[in-house]
Amino acid sequence: IAWLLSDSIYCIDLSKKTSDFSYATFKEDIYLTKIAFVGNDKIGFYGQKGYSERDTCYGYLDLKEDIVCYEVAKNYHASTLFTNNRYVCVNEWENPYTGETGGKVLVFDTQTNTAQEVAVDGLESTCSIISEDGKKMISVNWFEEKKYRIRNYDMETREVIYETICEMDENVRPVAIKKCEDTYIVVYFSTKWGFVYATDHS
Repeated sequence: IAWLLSDSIYCIDLSKKTSDFSYATFKEDIYLTKIAFVGNDKIGFYGQKGYSERDTCYGYLDLKEDIVCYEVAKNYHASTLFTNNRYVCVNEWENPYTGETGGKVLVFDTQTNTAQEVAVDGLESTCSIISEDGKKMISVNWFEEKKYRIRNYDMETREVIYETICEMDENVRPVAIKKCEDTYIVVYFSTKWGFVYATDHS
């Protein structure tokens, strides 16, 4: 179990029932906003480095080696953090006045320690994740009260290789993409109650 408190990461190993406190992010002058596990031995994060609120610092903390690997994206407004066993994906904040984003997803590969910015279609940058094999980007775009679109992008060609429109009876808004075994699940909420819509993207 890991949690974020006062810009510090606390961890408890449930098998050993021991707690640990990591100072690694302070050494790098990183102020954390959100964290999530990447597999069992890494914790993905985003926040800011130093005092520049316009830039986003993102990467991961290796719990075994007690080291931090990160990248800084200039003028990027982060909103959500999606992870799987390999990738850290930082999604954008939607401007409430214009309803627009920059159309980019920040991706950090914890196996190769490389970062990239992936361009998608507008508001898809608020809800996207790359598959663990690195071959596809799964993106969701809410564009009507009762309707949203799911796309798969080929990461080599950046072309759309799959698309489906999901129409619901209630007003909905996608909020996350989760991985369950070989299935990626789109999680969304409605004005009346919570829903989960599952579709296989393996």
